[in-house]
Amino acid sequence: MPMQYGERYSGTKTRCGNVQDYELLRSLYLKGNCWMVASVSALAMHEELFKNVVPEDQSFTDGEYAGIFHFRLWKANRWVDVVIDDRLPFHADSGWLAFMRSSTTHEFWSALLEKAYAKLHGGYAALIGGGGAEAMQVLTGGLSESIYLNEFQDDLFGTEDIKEYQGIIGNHAYTITGAEKVPVDGAEVKLFRVRNPWGCGEWEGPWCDGSSEWDAIDDQQLRESGHLAKDDGEFWMSEEHFIECFCAVEFCHLDPGSMPSAVEEGFSEKFWSVEKHEGAWVPGLSAGGRPDSEAYATNPQYIVTLDEEDDQGDGCRIIVALLQKDRRWFQSREDMWLPINFHVYEIEDPGSSSRRLTAEDFEKSQLVGCCDAKCNEKPLKMQFFEGCSGGYVSDDDMKAAFDELASADGTISIKSLQKLLNKLSALDVDLDTVVMKILARRCGSEKRMEFMDFITFRLRLACMINLYKGFIANTAKPVPLSLSMFIALTMII
Repeated sequence: MPMQYGERYSGTKTRCGNVQDYELLRSLYLKGNCWMVASVSALAMHEELFKNVVPEDQSFTDGEYAGIFHFRLWKANRWVDVVIDDRLPFHADSGWLAFMRSSTTHEFWSALLEKAYAKLHGGYAALIGGGGAEAMQVLTGGLSESIYLNEFQDDLFGTEDIKEYQGIIGNHAYTITGAEKVPVDGAEVKLFRVRNPWGCGEWEGPWCDGSSEWDAIDDQQLRESGHLAKDDGEFWMSEEHFIECFCAVEFCHLDPGSMPSAVEEGFSEKFWSVEKHEGAWVPGLSAGGRPDSEAYATNPQYIVTLDEEDDQGDGCRIIVALLQKDRRWFQSREDMWLPINFHVYEIEDPGSSSRRLTAEDFEKSQLVGCCDAKCNEKPLKMQFFEGCSGGYVSDDDMKAAFDELASADGTISIKSLQKLLNKLSALDVDLDTVVMKILARRCGSEKRMEFMDFITFRLRLACMINLYKGFIANTAKPVPLSLSMFIALTMII
């Protein structure tokens, strides 16, 4: 039942917009919204980003309190001010807030923010079922992306029968708060610091709080890693067990144009410009369909010119994202996200292309990539592409090398990918098997790959390697690309 703040907590002091040590959150009676709980918890770790969503100077002080609160959320390419009243749903029997709540007594910012998020999408029912990538986009205005760790986790955590595995809860979202390499017996162990937004329930396997593995780490390394054995929902686990327990990692590329100035200044060294376009597929007018369709050229078109190299001097990188507008409304449903796609072509003279490209133009232009096809469960489609400094391999060269390793059905196995990469060009990369599967899954399948999927795979890999070279000191060839490096550096970029 809804209850007003004053009806239950009259005469008490309560905060709305102040956060200390990113308050612990949980939702008791709204099942399926842990994706938002984890994202809100992650937002609270970054003060300036938090203040942008939860403006300051909103209090319950007599003379200032008006019974309303306002929040800023990102929707459809713009920040939206959402105003709500102070009535929050309580559970009649327990007396607890019915949905999201903070662990701190009389701390209501999380419940109020959740109500604003629900209002923006038509109601609390719309918050059932989602992903952290979507929530982080709404909370930051950035571009969110997901990477899938391997093909086995759907079997482990995709059913209601699997509730818990050594303290890790099935069908639940966690937050990555750090990554470290620690020396053990002359070797390096790669660790992830993970946090349960509920503030309780931790990993109980190797490298958990109080485990014997920590005895091999000296005091200085312990201080540097920030390891504290507390029952606070935060814990460490090895890369190996991280892969076993989690099926996906979702992260967010912050958009300088959507961040508050204080945050933007901190990202000056990694500044990138943003250009946004809005369009629609209208049947009979601009819904051209697949490349083999006669009406393909009627699809929405946008020309982007990359005329300046990045600071590293190894090309110019672009992130292309495709967002569906207003699909999450009132309640979640199976057909909420439509299957969408985009294609990227290289054209000879973009400066002279003031007109729309025709079917003949597309036949002459080189397709250099497309977004993750065959996937319609996410609101955002994203792909990295590289340009400006040339270096493209022609379709004919790629096809010839591909066909040498292809089976009768025109596909190659994932095991053959490294051989094919070596045939085509010196990318100088030694791919970890899990990273290979992650990239392959995003471009097609974990087991077999078609030629067009391989083009996307190779472009994504080339861009990733060039990005990583700017952050790693290891100049060995081939560059070792492990899962921990892949995730940790992606979080930095």
